[in-house]
Amino acid sequence: MRHICPICGNCLSVEYKIEKLNGISFASISVDCGCGFKVKDVVIFGNKLPSKYTLKITSGEDLKTKIIKSSNCSIEIPEIGIKVEPDKLEGRITDTEGVLKEVLEVLSLYKSFLEDGKEKKHLNDMIKCVYEAMEGKRKLTLILEDPSGNTKIFSENAEREILMDKSYG
Repeated sequence: MRHICPICGNCLSVEYKIEKLNGISFASISVDCGCGFKVKDVVIFGNKLPSKYTLKITSGEDLKTKIIKSSNCSIEIPEIGIKVEPDKLEGRITDTEGVLKEVLEVLSLYKSFLEDGKEKKHLNDMIKCVYEAMEGKRKLTLILEDPSGNTKIFSENAEREILMDKSYG
């Protein structure tokens, strides 16, 4: 089956790999084109429900928590007032530190478009808070919300809420 790039119309390179993490089977999918278009995602097999995971980051051990995060998943850190919507993110197998780095990338990109001023200072403060959490100097709450159900945090300390809102399905 041929897959066509939505940007340039050339053939896409599509790769996938079936994997397992802590007993959960999933597919890692990578789609690339020479024009620069790319998509990476993960799809968990089996019954899945729209879910919201909440993990309190209180120690260095929490930063090592394994996560399957789909491209449909938003990231929220309420202590610093940020929510990164799924359109800015890729699906990936990562850990809590990797998710925080993803947030830093988005904040840094946004900051690069701002002139000096209040908003840029506020972004610098947000970035500092994330770095402090990564160094074990600050506690943060990580909230991952995925209407597709293709996200999972592998920690007994993570709370999972099933989202039954009609807007998810």
